[in-house]
Amino acid sequence: MRSYILRAGHQTEGGEVLSFADLDVGTEPPRERALGEGAIDELVRRIDADEASLPYRAEAIGDALYRWLDGAEGWLEPLLSGRSDLTLHLEADAPLARLPWELLHRAGFLCAHPHRLLTPVRRLASVAARPAAVAQNRPLRVLFMATSPEPVRPVLDFEREEARILDATRTQPIELLVEESGTLRGLKERLRDVGAEHFDVVHLSGHAGHEGDRPCFYFEDDRGDVHPVFADDLARAFETAWPRLVFLSGCRTGGTTADREDLPSLCEALVRAGAPAVLGWALPVGDAAATLAAEALYDRLGSGARVDEAVAAARRKLFEERSAHWPLLRLYADATPLGALVTPKQTPGRAKLRTREARSELIEANAQMEVCSRSAFVGRRRSIQRCLRVLQSRQGDEGHAEGVLLHGLGGLGKSSLAARLLDRMPGHQRVVCVGKLDELQLLRALHDRYPEVTARMNSDLPLKARIRSALEGPLEQAPALFIFDDFERNLDLANLAAGPHLEALDVLQAVAQAIRETCSESRMIVTSRFAFQLASPDSGPFLVPEGMESMRGADLRKKLAQLPHLGGDMMIDTEMRARMVEIAGGNPRLLERLNRVLGCTSVDVMPLLAEMAAKAEEFREEIFLDGLVRQQAAACHRMLAQLAVVRLPVDRTAVEAIVEGEVDPHLARAGELGLVEVGIEMETGAPRYAVPAVVEPVLREVLSEEEHGEATGRAARWLRKAWEKRGSEDRAIEIYRLALAAGEQDIAVRGCDVIARNWFKQSRFREIVGICQATLRLGDDARAYWWWAMAEEVVGATSTAKRLYGMALACHRRVDPATADPKILSQRGSILDRLAVLCALDGDAHVASRLWDEAHAIAERSGDDEGKAAIALNKASVLLQRGERGKAIAILGDTERASSVSLSPNEQAAEFSNRASVLLSQGKTEEALKLWNRAIALSDQASNRRARGVILNGMAYAWSQQGDVDRANALWSEALQIAEDVADVRLCVAILGHLAHAAKRGGDSERWLVLNRDAARRLVAVCAWPDLLTLILRVAGQDTELSMGLLAQGTWLGLRVGMPFEKGIIMLRAFLERAGPASSLAPSVAVVAVMAVQEIAGKHPQAEEAEQFFLRALNKCAEVRCIEPTSNEQLEEWVALHALNKSPVELFTDLISGLESIVPPDAWLFDRSQIPHTTLPPA
Repeated sequence: MRSYILRAGHQTEGGEVLSFADLDVGTEPPRERALGEGAIDELVRRIDADEASLPYRAEAIGDALYRWLDGAEGWLEPLLSGRSDLTLHLEADAPLARLPWELLHRAGFLCAHPHRLLTPVRRLASVAARPAAVAQNRPLRVLFMATSPEPVRPVLDFEREEARILDATRTQPIELLVEESGTLRGLKERLRDVGAEHFDVVHLSGHAGHEGDRPCFYFEDDRGDVHPVFADDLARAFETAWPRLVFLSGCRTGGTTADREDLPSLCEALVRAGAPAVLGWALPVGDAAATLAAEALYDRLGSGARVDEAVAAARRKLFEERSAHWPLLRLYADATPLGALVTPKQTPGRAKLRTREARSELIEANAQMEVCSRSAFVGRRRSIQRCLRVLQSRQGDEGHAEGVLLHGLGGLGKSSLAARLLDRMPGHQRVVCVGKLDELQLLRALHDRYPEVTARMNSDLPLKARIRSALEGPLEQAPALFIFDDFERNLDLANLAAGPHLEALDVLQAVAQAIRETCSESRMIVTSRFAFQLASPDSGPFLVPEGMESMRGADLRKKLAQLPHLGGDMMIDTEMRARMVEIAGGNPRLLERLNRVLGCTSVDVMPLLAEMAAKAEEFREEIFLDGLVRQQAAACHRMLAQLAVVRLPVDRTAVEAIVEGEVDPHLARAGELGLVEVGIEMETGAPRYAVPAVVEPVLREVLSEEEHGEATGRAARWLRKAWEKRGSEDRAIEIYRLALAAGEQDIAVRGCDVIARNWFKQSRFREIVGICQATLRLGDDARAYWWWAMAEEVVGATSTAKRLYGMALACHRRVDPATADPKILSQRGSILDRLAVLCALDGDAHVASRLWDEAHAIAERSGDDEGKAAIALNKASVLLQRGERGKAIAILGDTERASSVSLSPNEQAAEFSNRASVLLSQGKTEEALKLWNRAIALSDQASNRRARGVILNGMAYAWSQQGDVDRANALWSEALQIAEDVADVRLCVAILGHLAHAAKRGGDSERWLVLNRDAARRLVAVCAWPDLLTLILRVAGQDTELSMGLLAQGTWLGLRVGMPFEKGIIMLRAFLERAGPASSLAPSVAVVAVMAVQEIAGKHPQAEEAEQFFLRALNKCAEVRCIEPTSNEQLEEWVALHALNKSPVELFTDLISGLESIVPPDAWLFDRSQIPHTTLPPA
């Protein structure tokens, strides 16, 4: 690649200049351009403003950056006419360096050009260069370390990143070593062990951030908790042995934080600390983009490409795959040349890669069960870390032993974990023995790996002495990792208490003692269904047990993501999926088998479930589960059955609280046999216990129904207290499940409240409905009704939401306000507020006003300033939607003056959005957009995607009013995607309404009708009848030709499902005015309207006025038929004469039929068959 350098901001006698030079031709003097005073600041301000505006206009930003660099002299133009790949080194201070130079644009993005590579490099002038390095004639060496500390979320799919790198480099194999510790100490030790500059690239995958004024990467400490690591810490880890490239695959490692743009990025800080080149991301990116970039990068580097060329190729690959993150990949460097790290694959004399996947060796050694490939392995991170800590320890270290014992039920992945550990220790030779073990098998395995030890092993000395001889001889420089897989074949299943067969035990004992006595670096891994002791009477255990647990949480989600039928898009029925996952109980092998069954079975539910259950039973028989349980004492059965009510691991104190009866010695024995999974609690380091889900069916007959319920209740009560301050969503759901099963209403309601609150933030509205319905089966509760109503309101089912808010309010009214807890009063106010919003939107302003007054009085009485502010914002928002701008402005002004109220980011975003709507209605578009941009930042800060969608909808409308259709459509497109993602039907309908109106203005009536029908379909799906009436009124107002048919549809709908009073008045008036008194249906509509108004007489301030209007309409109907009634009595006579005083049922039925007759079948906006009969009056 041709390299050029642009230096900005340095001073000359003539002032500040920008210089441009060809780095490959060092003899040419640089070209210079004088910069006017403040030119750089002006560019930064302009680009910052463009980046802050929505939608994001990458092309415009790129054009501005290109013009600024190219200048009047046209520095860049000649370079683009050639065919050379280009590297532009930008040497500038922070404000200029942080601009998005990757967006450079001239007739297309230069960094995404299909035939020419180009990449910017942010070069630090003050850092000394290193001599150019020679490309190594061997495969690329990469050290990969993922950091996943607790409780940082989201949990990254780093296993997939590793697997994809390996897959992408199969034709250009690389030596990918993985440091599993995730700790700074582990990284230091790995670098120290291999020597200076062994690795070409160090790849760190994880989360990054800022602590104080310094950027950091979040490593793990020895317990897996968060350990912020700064540039100086990493510099001390590398000392002077920096690799040629460090890739910080974490969010914002190559950029600044939104609130502290004056701080350096972590990439910049690392280059200043001594790294020659550091690659990172300017903003948050997803797993998919990070993995795709790593694939392309290492494929190029492994084939002998230069560093800058490989980075450019990775960025272009992201662009080609339509990843929005393509311009976020940023390279920082000092002045060291960015040459190739290794030679191309076919270079003469190039060293070969001799690393072999451990899975192949286990399979060849006759492993009977499936062994997971390196690319398919997921999870088990803490187990891997604990095992490696033992296997890499030395005598004298805390927790040192000669090996590890991986034990647990069949199918949990013991052999796969052993293979993973083998791959993680490439410096050890593998000696593999599978199944039945004796001296001969060990000797054969040793000979296969170390032919030179044959003579030593064939002597007459005891086995331990011969192994010692081998360890002190050939194995001293090339230590071994002895793997004894499927060791349970050396036990008698009918008499497990007897322990391993003596011959096999002697071999294990000899190897372990020889390793200990020689202080050898050789180690042992034993996998077994059943745990057993292997220890020296004098110096303690040789093996550290590592109990295998069923997959849960993030590990289970990663595993399911690999299974196309059970966890992928092919599985549509979520209830069926959940049932199948429950059957598998987190057992990886059983999950894989059920996935295969699903792939070759019809979707008929009952046979499918039966086949799944049969497959699970077959699996239990295969692992001898029934026979194993039968061998245990009755007291052990009872302990297991009681502990099995809990589906998450619990500590010893919880076991004792849940189990009535004997715990010892049964718990330890069940752990050894795999009937109880024994893991390690990360928070405390203490053991934790769980009965595997595949064992639970065997125990169902042990307890009576009453005993099972009592154990479930004990578990719910104990865990609520024990986990109250150490909660997670998984634990909250488990406590809730137990409480629900045990009928513990108070605990269940508390759990429902916590879970629903969390799910609401994640837009999981359908799940909220499910959990609330389940909770209410235990009895009425305001909190459950509240969250159910909130979920229904968001998805657009406003009639259901109103009913549920009413039920929540009824629960609250049973509590005396004088003695009620302030939180109860606050929630009552919130319920009244939401009811008022819905009533106001339905047109019932009178009812809404009364409800808001009551809510405000409650907030005033309880001193709830935040509640008062929320009520004011909601009132203003509704008034704006109703077009009552003056009242909204007054309310918002009062809210702004209430400076004592501290609003949350969500509330501030709502306030700014409302103010922006007011400003837009006053014609102050620019000011409105600025406020909306502030609102967007606040909603993003609160991770509130729904709020972002609402704000984008407002901004899009503003741009459409300005005539910028492209920008408006881009924003509406994003807003609609968000609305669909969070299942917000009302927001979807609002956006579709704007898009339809824009289509109508553009003359596209066909698209207008399609969009409105789409909106109507969505409202029908959630029974949002008031919103559908509003939609019909709006559409009727936009097309005079279709308005008669549309108003007929609206009237028909109102008669079928009922109309809120004010909205009903508007609909019926609109129909009568459009149809005219001569219409055959006008008298019937007027009579029905009078009946409806008289029914509510005295209950609504507009009832009398409405009655007079419809009586006048009825009079006009009589007049056009040559009847001029002068009194109500005469009018009634005319109504009777024309049979308009039919029974209500007949009148409604005839009117509905008449309305249907005037709407052509293909003109209906919605599917009539989906509309229920809910308001037909009694006969």
